[in-house]
Amino acid sequence: MRAVLSYGKRMKLNEKNARSLCAQLRKYRENRAPFDVPFALEEESALMWWCSMDGVTELRYLAEKILSIMPNSASCEHGFSKLSWLCGKQRINLGQERMESLAKMSTYYLSNVKKELSYYGQQMTSE
Repeated sequence: MRAVLSYGKRMKLNEKNARSLCAQLRKYRENRAPFDVPFALEEESALMWWCSMDGVTELRYLAEKILSIMPNSASCEHGFSKLSWLCGKQRINLGQERMESLAKMSTYYLSNVKKELSYYGQQMTSE
C-alpha cells in the first residue's frame, strides 16, 4: 500500500485522504459495501456505476480519471498531421522547441479564432 500512498500524494491528497484511498481499495478488492452493488452492463456504463458511489470520493475520482481516457489515437494523428503541414515537403530544419511552439500556437489560434480574431467574419452571414 506504500505505492498507493505515494500515488495519493501525487494526486495532491493529504495523508488522511491517501489512507482513505487505501481503505477504499481494500473494500473494493474484498467486494464489500458500497462496492457490492451489481453492475448492469446492458443498462449503464462503468463510468455511471462509479459516479453512483457516494462517500467514495478518492477512489471514484481515480476511476473517473482512468475511465475518461480515450482509447484511440485520433488526437495524436491529428497532431502529427498538423506538424507535417507545418514542416512541409522541404523538411525545414526547425528545432524541437520551435516546432512545438508553432504547433501550440496553431492549436491555440484555431481553438480561439472567434475570440482572437473578433474582426473576422463580422459582416459575414450564414450563407
